[in-house]
Amino acid sequence: MKAFPSSINKKSNAGYSPLYLAFSLCRPRVAKLLLEAGAHMDVIDQNGNSLLHAVLIENQRARRVENLLRSMIDLLDPETRKKLLTQRNSYTNGAATPLHLWLKHTKPLWVGHNEDGEKHEATLKMLLSYSNGEELGMVDGTGETPLHTLVTLDKPNLMRILLDHDPMLLYRENATGRTPAEVAYDSYMAPKLQAEKQVARSWRSHPQSVVVKRPDEFVKNDDKSEESSPWAVCKEYMERFPGKRKLVSLNEANEVARRLAETQKANQRYWRMRNIDDKQNEEEEDDDWPDVVSVWYGEAVGSWNENRYMD
Repeated sequence: MKAFPSSINKKSNAGYSPLYLAFSLCRPRVAKLLLEAGAHMDVIDQNGNSLLHAVLIENQRARRVENLLRSMIDLLDPETRKKLLTQRNSYTNGAATPLHLWLKHTKPLWVGHNEDGEKHEATLKMLLSYSNGEELGMVDGTGETPLHTLVTLDKPNLMRILLDHDPMLLYRENATGRTPAEVAYDSYMAPKLQAEKQVARSWRSHPQSVVVKRPDEFVKNDDKSEESSPWAVCKEYMERFPGKRKLVSLNEANEVARRLAETQKANQRYWRMRNIDDKQNEEEEDDDWPDVVSVWYGEAVGSWNENRYMD
């Protein structure tokens, strides 16, 4: 930093500055040195992700501890931190706040993988302690609030944390005019209304009429307790905290259209780059490929050692 001070805020082709890399890899000592040297806190990558987007998503991938994540967030001054907590990334990448983007990544990476639910709960409570829930009423590029996302992901424990903070989120419409409670109810009822895959046949090989079935044959025995379902959580909080429906605004309803338009533009730019003449393509390849920082970054994430950066 002393020899090349101009490199402190230099970005790679992917939009990574040294401070962005330090946050995404959760390295507090390096980040502190860069901030003291004048690194910009408002840096974003090519996807519109801020420092908080980076540290939360990479924290999820590396399964780091809460205290380490807190140490990174505390490096930001309060005013900048407040701004970044409600700052969304680009429309092509979901237009999500850091908290909302992190919630989407709490979904298991593969079927049968058990996530650490207690760690997720602790992290969510910590984030709300910084933002005071100001981002909870914001919609992303799909027109969904964080609570809508948790209903879709079937995360009742995390839903309770949001509703304990603000139970009126239950009555907040998304871009299509559906509240989280309505989405949860639809998901709850859908399996009960599905037709059987195979029709039971009688000894005469005729389909069995539903009028001769016993009532208990229509009830599906499920090992999962319905008391812990998203709909059960919504029903419980609606009974405890009655409220009025909060209608979606026209601007919020247009979020989906904006995201689709930006995605289409990005695709058009991509194909224009693919169709340029060979000479220009070679020149751009010399400038943009390979991105040595991105190559190094992949190796750095893969060789992460949590104990090296705890102090």
